[in-house]
Amino acid sequence: MNIEILGDGCSKCRQLKKRVHEAVEELDLEVTVESVSDAARLAELQTLSLPMLIIDGRAYAAGGMKASEIKKLLQGGD
Repeated sequence: MNIEILGDGCSKCRQLKKRVHEAVEELDLEVTVESVSDAARLAELQTLSLPMLIIDGRAYAAGGMKASEIKKLLQGGD
């Protein structure tokens, strides 16, 4: 599983990163979590709003996403 957190380092982006790491740890998953802030990469992904959570290539708007919602996504639930 590959997880990308798209953001520019704002407080919502940092909070999302923290919640993702907490969810991964609680679920005891071995995944790659990458923070993406490069403007060219964000443009390539056609990011319309930040932060954005991408799990295995599927994008989710994640500005106010709770840890429980992240865990559900990581477990395969949409």
